[in-house]
Amino acid sequence: MAKRLIYSILILLLLSALAAGAIYFYSSSIHWKSLAATESPNGELSVKSYAYGSDGNRHAPYGTYIFLNQKYEFSNPKGHVIFAGYCENEPKFYWLSDSQLAIKCKLQKEHIRTLASKAYGVSIVFEAE
Repeated sequence: MAKRLIYSILILLLLSALAAGAIYFYSSSIHWKSLAATESPNGELSVKSYAYGSDGNRHAPYGTYIFLNQKYEFSNPKGHVIFAGYCENEPKFYWLSDSQLAIKCKLQKEHIRTLASKAYGVSIVFEAE
């Protein structure tokens, strides 16, 4: 009887932990809308842009984010924030070379909140429209 009670409690704890993990995963990704993505010319890195739809404690609430990450980086799926700000248009980004990435955006009244100069050995160039 005691063993059965212990097993039941362990199963309930395991199911609770799985449910909590699923809720955390869903709630942390629900505010992100994918806009565009591209790989570096050598295929080692990827760039992705997202619209963030919340006022949570982020670089640019309700703003646009561009992430750079290594192709198979699972510990941080979105990658390193290289741009966060407010664009009037959807930002464009393109590779100038394997080690140089250009970001183009028509800024709104509020300026750039985050702009990396270099990440993963890639120099970031910002071009205002």
